[in-house]
Amino acid sequence: MVAWWVSLSILEQALALVAIPATVILLIQTVMLLFGFGSDGGDFDHGGSAGFDGADGMDIGDSFDASAHDYDAADLAHAEAGGDPGLAVFTVRGFIAFFTVFGWCGLAMMRSGVHPALSLTAAVLAGGASMFLTAYAFVLAMKLQQRGNTDIRNALGRSGSVYIRIPALRRSAGKITMVLQGKFSEVDAVTEETSDLMPGEEVTVIGISNQDTLLVTRKTV
Repeated sequence: MVAWWVSLSILEQALALVAIPATVILLIQTVMLLFGFGSDGGDFDHGGSAGFDGADGMDIGDSFDASAHDYDAADLAHAEAGGDPGLAVFTVRGFIAFFTVFGWCGLAMMRSGVHPALSLTAAVLAGGASMFLTAYAFVLAMKLQQRGNTDIRNALGRSGSVYIRIPALRRSAGKITMVLQGKFSEVDAVTEETSDLMPGEEVTVIGISNQDTLLVTRKTV
């Protein structure tokens, strides 16, 4: 191992220093997925909870008044039908895939005698392609999950963690991660808060709006 490292040029060593840690994180994410403990490396992104406190029914008030919030029969019908989770490319999952493929591709090409400029260009293109493929694969997985028996109404009253920033006053949707019916899920969400909800913030689901989009608010202590 030492001999291999010494044989590398400075640029090749830099690529290895990118590829090796990214590969380790990717393997950890994969193991977490297999055991149902993670989806996107969200823990690496903000170091906070992924909303597991809602998995066993805790923090769910028995007297939660669903009628007081933003959903009706039409909303529930859309939610049950499911929707397109959206193609989120620039995520922690995507960047880990990019650096893994970028590092190993660039290193392999340089070790094969390809010019450094060409090697780096090809590595960037390969890494970018891996980001899109990773995002697309996750969308397909989410669609398959939505076709199951998941009922989005079960998210009402539960806690989650912001994964992708949620703009204030319903300007657009972000994403939260939470455990829904025993499965770690990434769900679109909007908020009526007057300030944006940032990644890592804990939220509570208070309603359903627009197909599979949740209405959330900041979690109070």
